[in-house]
Amino acid sequence: MSTDDTPRCAMCAVPLAPHLPAARDPQTGEAFDVLRCPRCGSGAIAPIPDDLSRFYGAAYYGKRHGFTVRYRCWRRMRLLRRHVAKPGRLLDVGCGDGDFLSTAARAGWRAVGVERGERAPDVAHEGGFVVRGSLDELRGLGTFDVITLWHSFEHMTDPAAELDKIVELLADGGTLLMIVPDFGGLQARTFGRSWYHLDVPRHVHHFTQPALRELVESRGLVVIGMDHHEIEYDLFGWLQSTLNALLPTPNLFFNWLTRKPLPHRGWDLYAGIALATLLMPLAVVATALGIVTRRGATINVVARKPAFARITRPKLVPGGARVAVGG
Repeated sequence: MSTDDTPRCAMCAVPLAPHLPAARDPQTGEAFDVLRCPRCGSGAIAPIPDDLSRFYGAAYYGKRHGFTVRYRCWRRMRLLRRHVAKPGRLLDVGCGDGDFLSTAARAGWRAVGVERGERAPDVAHEGGFVVRGSLDELRGLGTFDVITLWHSFEHMTDPAAELDKIVELLADGGTLLMIVPDFGGLQARTFGRSWYHLDVPRHVHHFTQPALRELVESRGLVVIGMDHHEIEYDLFGWLQSTLNALLPTPNLFFNWLTRKPLPHRGWDLYAGIALATLLMPLAVVATALGIVTRRGATINVVARKPAFARITRPKLVPGGARVAVGG
């Protein structure tokens, strides 16, 4: 493959290099190469399917246990309150079943969601929210005081272009809260293609801490907080990644926990449940190690758009150089 045909990093435009060949989709079994940027360490799948919607069927959507959903929403609302003084207009990009929208609305936020086009009408009907199928469909709805992306940015085929749209939708002085898996964290480095959060091809892009910070700041946003773990994603990431490395059916234990459709209930499911129980203390220790070393399973970014600032967008040129151009 010539250099001209080689996919380039979405963050710095450097040609991507081979990293994890033939990583398999745990649902369909299809193989995708994961490439890595030699400059910033971020990754991307190749090839990127023309139609990703077929990878988001019933096997993808599950339902976490009630206490897990409540804890996750409580934790994210706590993060929101820590950085934003009073409720206003909130946009949740990748709102899923609308759990966070409901929690935010009860706390006084005027909440709007974005979810994949084919699911948007169902989420809107069930929760009574305004939910659109893409960021482009939000034109005319004004700006938002807070925009959240809870594990949705990695699903975007062109994250830089989508971030430009998000910055336009964010009010002056508004706050962006984003969480993505950490491609440079201990879990990713330990497990490689067995890493639970790799999730090809739905996770199109994979971010490292320096690359994500640079991308956010290149859009004129100011990073005011950065954390490196989410307990749920750390604990279950360590458990399921270990089981993926040991057992033949990927993600079986987690799919069973979240009530997703199971391909079978064979010996590997029961072995996974038993092993997960035994491995839980080690997962707790590994999670603590990730927190201490700032290399947990996720990257949690809080950024603010300066009030009345002129946002600049970098023009990417080959080799990773950046030239700022007016926004």
